[in-house]
Amino acid sequence: MALSTELLDHILSFLQPDPESLKACSESHPLLSQLVERYQFARTFRYSQFVKILCDRPHIAKYVHSLEVDVGPDSLILASILSMLTLVEEGQV
Repeated sequence: MALSTELLDHILSFLQPDPESLKACSESHPLLSQLVERYQFARTFRYSQFVKILCDRPHIAKYVHSLEVDVGPDSLILASILSMLTLVEEGQV
């Protein structure tokens, strides 16, 4: 790639509201696939989707900056997930 990683990352940040474009970028080049992940998963998911994503790709947890979860009987599972989210600050969960 002719552009720096930092510049590509900055450009991709503008595509965050457009999941289809992010998906297309992630499928176009291996480097873009890695960079796009943080923007693809910085959106709202249903609880079951979120758990599946973290089980399949635990490294995604480092991209989570805030989390709003409405859970019922799944609170024990949630406790184990929260320990993976290293960027979430107290009061944001």
